[in-house]
Amino acid sequence: MRDNLRTILNFLASIEIDKTGKAWKTGSEIKDDLDMLIEDINDAIEVAEKRGFVEWMRFTGSAPYYFSKVTITSEGRLWTENE
Repeated sequence: MRDNLRTILNFLASIEIDKTGKAWKTGSEIKDDLDMLIEDINDAIEVAEKRGFVEWMRFTGSAPYYFSKVTITSEGRLWTENE
């Protein structure tokens, strides 16, 4: 789990931010770019959200993902730098 969390957070931290200071990705984009299982993505993002490492948007119709879009927070960036 920790490796999946680290992989996803490093991936999110590497994305260029937009004008709002965010870099949103969908579950499908994470899966395609990192070639991870949907269950592993969901688990890692859920843990990251509870720890304040990511911010997520949730809309209906995002299944099989628990979220619609996700972006890393400053706490998440700090964790990746110290990990």
